[in-house]
Amino acid sequence: MFNSNKSQVTKVVILILMMTLITTNLNAQIGLPGDGDVDDVPPAFIDGFIGIALAVGAYFGIKNIVKSSKTN
Repeated sequence: MFNSNKSQVTKVVILILMMTLITTNLNAQIGLPGDGDVDDVPPAFIDGFIGIALAVGAYFGIKNIVKSSKTN
């Protein structure tokens, strides 16, 4: 009656529709008492280090590309 390929396609479409339309609220972490707000821990300063790390990585990457192009 039905082609097996057509049956599989309809099953996949129904499965995708079910997965997109049925949603649940999931939490990755439990809530901490007092919203986890701790005043004794200073905030981490990482913004400047990210820029420095990108610059150093770009330097070594360009250096490696230039070195490999000279050997070819």
